[in-house]
Amino acid sequence: MGIGAMVPAGTRGLSIGKTEIKMGQKGCPATEVILDDVFVPDKYVVIDGLLAGKRLQAVLGSSRAGVAAIGTGVARGAFERALKWAQEGRQGGRPLVEHQSVQFILAEMLRNVHLGRFCYLTSALVDGKDGMLSLMQSGPARFSGMLPGWMLRTPLSRAITRSPLVTNYMNQQMLAIDTARRQRCQAHSSMAKWSATDIAMKNANLLMELAGEFGFGQEQGLEKIYRDAKLLQIYEGTNQLNMIHTWNNFIARTAD
Repeated sequence: MGIGAMVPAGTRGLSIGKTEIKMGQKGCPATEVILDDVFVPDKYVVIDGLLAGKRLQAVLGSSRAGVAAIGTGVARGAFERALKWAQEGRQGGRPLVEHQSVQFILAEMLRNVHLGRFCYLTSALVDGKDGMLSLMQSGPARFSGMLPGWMLRTPLSRAITRSPLVTNYMNQQMLAIDTARRQRCQAHSSMAKWSATDIAMKNANLLMELAGEFGFGQEQGLEKIYRDAKLLQIYEGTNQLNMIHTWNNFIARTAD
């Protein structure tokens, strides 16, 4: 039975539910899609069960590195805001940045940014070797990369890209990624995701600690950093779920 399908708008039983009110990352809306006894013809089934599972793993192996990069960006934003606050604020007649306790906080926040960057870049490198991005090393993908952009946007190029021949070729390339490579990519992407988003949360907490009672007004924007960081811990699979993925794909497969 196929589990990957495209359901056209207007199909009986398909409706759109409420758009959730999120605490953070509001630029990426989350809206409920309701399927109530929807019949999907075979022509709209695009992936069979085996391929769908492998493609989902490959997509998550790539996308979680991106979420880790977002988390690192949040951590960096918190650090830069904290540094600016420390340079402009004063305590005891001296700039905050001259106090050693503040320097400890800033040094830890900068360290966290570099750790997050290391995590997502490592995941991206593994993805390029063993995951979905490795498919870009195939002959057709390399050839298309040499073509000018305008040529790729022509009706002929789009027809070729969407043809059953190209689709079947890419599907076969996806199936050719063996279990060990897929698990390696999944493990690194999951580790990067929960590590970098935990780092974002850590820097958000340190920023609040540095700002103290003066940093909680909405005009400072500090609460937005905190809300975005917390949401990233839940987004793209909770961090606990990503810990389980790390165990299953990296530790469990090598443990007796």
